[in-house]
Amino acid sequence: MKFRTLLLASAAVMFTTSAMAVDITNPFYLPTKGKFLSDTSVEMNRGKTDNGVEEGVEKSAYAREEVAYGVTDNFAVVLGIGNTFDYDKSAEEDGHSLNNDHNFDYSVGVKYNYVNGKLMTQTGVTYRTADLETYTSNYYEDRETNERWMKSLDGYVRVGYDMGCITPYTEFTAMGELDRDANEQEYSWKLGMLKAWDKARLNAGVRYTFDETEDSDGGNGHNERVDLELGVDYL
Repeated sequence: MKFRTLLLASAAVMFTTSAMAVDITNPFYLPTKGKFLSDTSVEMNRGKTDNGVEEGVEKSAYAREEVAYGVTDNFAVVLGIGNTFDYDKSAEEDGHSLNNDHNFDYSVGVKYNYVNGKLMTQTGVTYRTADLETYTSNYYEDRETNERWMKSLDGYVRVGYDMGCITPYTEFTAMGELDRDANEQEYSWKLGMLKAWDKARLNAGVRYTFDETEDSDGGNGHNERVDLELGVDYL
């Protein structure tokens, strides 16, 4: 299972300022020592597929709550819980619909900032898990997919340069499944830019994603895609 989502709306509650003097819309923001950051987000997703023979549309929605705690001014622990809901009922006949609207995933991770003048670096590692049976009920009753909880480990490195009102940055992310024969892996590379005005922020970038999978018969799968990411915030 991949966590492929596009964030369309996000609300955050700020309890503190950052040691780096950046606001919560900045990709390099972390809460300072002893402070909390609560981030609540709702995402609506619609994907269209076309293999040259037939076309399809997939729709889903996702809600997530994350709480970060600053252990030091540059190191934070992050706990998260998410829920996939409002599945596409038109897909039920194909056997791909979700079981219900209570499909939780859980995560725990850490983030660390390092600043050298105007050069900023952030690294993070996250462990994620979910009970796939809540997603699929008994549809995969005789398959490994339904017998175990999904477990994955992902990490990222983000590097940016503070130019004042503009912050260009790049990010590399890797995700790998744990404890399953499929051994699914996904990688992405992003080139982004944060543009700041008095109270508004524009965060734009291009992300290239590719994955490697291995099925039970030993066959390999490979997928690639390019996404344009755009976010607007108002303080």
